[in-house]
Amino acid sequence: MKARFINSIFAIALAATAFITPALAIPVPAGPPSSSGSDAQQVEQSWRSPANSGQEAEGDEIWRDNHSAIEAYKQGKMDAAQASLKKVTAALELERGSELSLARALSNLSLILAEQSKSEESKAAAWQAEKLLRQIFNSADTAKYKSAGLQEIQPTSTLRQKEQVTAGEACSAPSHAWQEDFIQGTRLKQQGRYKEAEPYLVAAAKEAAAQAASPKDLSIVYSLLGGEYRYLERFDQSIITYKKALSLAEADSGKNTANYATILDNLAQVYNQKGDFAGAAALQQESIAIYEKVLPPTAPDLAEVFCNYAETLSHTGNAAAAQKYYQRSIEIYQASVPPDDLRLAFALDNFASLYSHTGRLSQAESMQRKALNIFCSKLGPTHPDVTICLWNLANTLVQAGSDNEARKLLEEHIVALKEGNSAQLPSFLHKYARLMNVILGRQKH
Repeated sequence: MKARFINSIFAIALAATAFITPALAIPVPAGPPSSSGSDAQQVEQSWRSPANSGQEAEGDEIWRDNHSAIEAYKQGKMDAAQASLKKVTAALELERGSELSLARALSNLSLILAEQSKSEESKAAAWQAEKLLRQIFNSADTAKYKSAGLQEIQPTSTLRQKEQVTAGEACSAPSHAWQEDFIQGTRLKQQGRYKEAEPYLVAAAKEAAAQAASPKDLSIVYSLLGGEYRYLERFDQSIITYKKALSLAEADSGKNTANYATILDNLAQVYNQKGDFAGAAALQQESIAIYEKVLPPTAPDLAEVFCNYAETLSHTGNAAAAQKYYQRSIEIYQASVPPDDLRLAFALDNFASLYSHTGRLSQAESMQRKALNIFCSKLGPTHPDVTICLWNLANTLVQAGSDNEARKLLEEHIVALKEGNSAQLPSFLHKYARLMNVILGRQKH
């Protein structure tokens, strides 16, 4: 199975837009030359306007729930305040571009939980809020949005209106112009358009270094660029870039930080894809040791590195240890993220591959179907991660003797790839033909 992971710094580009004032209205910059530059702008357009008035009403409901929580808090009704805030955070986690409001809501929830003497839950919510704020580039603005009291948030409809401004407007001064390329590259990468993302991310790294960006910001840029090279399977470039990100992260705040641990784990994925499983395992063990020092036991980032380490262990044939870490990963995700969170989908798909390879086909199929439903609902039918998960499910079905079901699944996906004019189509057709030959050969015997 192709190694995969969710890079948590995808959220940075979207979070940066949270400081933009709605009054700004600067046109979309053209960016580096690309054969599909207009497509990139169309993607942004699809994010900018609400699909219908019902979405705006939902955003107003989020605002009202948060306001109700504040009023309940003032009246000493902590249970009611907590229930309202949990609705708010669950809704905001599904919204693009709402990281700042989510940080505020989590901060509010932390205060409520502390009042109820739920110290561990309070710490976890406070940590998530702090992480979101740290991911926003401008440290002065980040400090400004920290508060000792409960905070109002803006309706989601207002946040959507803010997305009408361009990525470049997230920069507070011309010296931060490199963020324009970084945010555009991040968005394209998040859409699975890796080749289109590369020139933006390369330009961002060069510009950030030339403009003497902070070590923290540089480490984030180089880490995302390292991931870009990994997706493009240029592994040597990826390793060099990730190591540069590690040295910058260490220069910023030392090794015992979540940022340093995340980059270690991302670098381990490159070693995994190169087949150096011992090297990957050593990096992941170091990453886990750091995470366990600095994160709460239910932190999603800890679940992510457990999942990635489990995949490494499965490559080395240590199925029992791999199963243990997959189970720990999924337990954390189920306790800490919404049921349709992409990170849970990745963990389920990876765990299912272990079950499939060890002959537990019914468990594998169940997990892969859950994962595929999440991927399709969150990413759309032609995203590369949908293709990977669907292919894994088809292989499980073939192993179980459900050849016709597998063929139907694959042929429906071929139609979707054709309709979407996907660049994945030629390689997918080749794989499909090979699998059909296996099925036909088996049926003859």
